[in-house]
Amino acid sequence: MIRNQIRITLRSGSALVAALIASGPVAAQDAKGPYPNMAPIEQYQMDRDAEIALARSAAPDAISHDA
Repeated sequence: MIRNQIRITLRSGSALVAALIASGPVAAQDAKGPYPNMAPIEQYQMDRDAEIALARSAAPDAISHDA
């Protein structure tokens, strides 16, 4: 009985490995996809003072008041 379980496990494992090999490598996203280029860096940046205020608000005042 144990030998049958081992055989079943080995066959299942072999089938899984064969399926993974048959699937082949995953192709990278096509450069002509919906977002091929990034927006200008200015679109991602925020005002300096707003960024400082946001950073200070992320920690308790005892920690961030001298930041």
